Amino acid sequence: MTLHQLKIFLAVAKFESFTQAAGELHLSQPDISLHIRELEKEIGLNLFDRVGKKIYLSEETVKALQDRLSRIEGHVRGVSRMLEEHKSCDDILLQLSAVQAALAQVGKLLLEEHLECCVLTAVKTGDGVTAVKELKRALANAKFSD
Repeated sequence: MTLHQLKIFLAVAKFESFTQAAGELHLSQPDISLHIRELEKEIGLNLFDRVGKKIYLSEETVKALQDRLSRIEGHVRGVSRMLEEHKSCDDILLQLSAVQAALAQVGKLLLEEHLECCVLTAVKTGDGVTAVKELKRALANAKFSD
């Protein structure tokens, strides 16, 4: 997961639109879609519910994820400054550990939202078996440990 992907995710979540995020970030819509698909593949979860051209995350989830990702961005910038300032490797490793833990928490929050929204909806509409299979596949590839 890259800082660039996180910025794209935040923009898509903010606008609930790949097209509007593309305009905000001065990228093409296909580039935005590609980065989100790569990020989803990397973490093993769909980040957005897509209905036609509309995507959804709950407002509460968006706020929580944006807050967490903003803190992660700050940590990453801090690690970069530490490298520029030739800080000790021990201090840098400690900060990197904090970034990894924060990313794991984002993954856990996304997983909870996925269970409560996507999987539950699939079960209610009779597609629960497929949703559970997809969830198992995603969990097999996910790395959410602290």
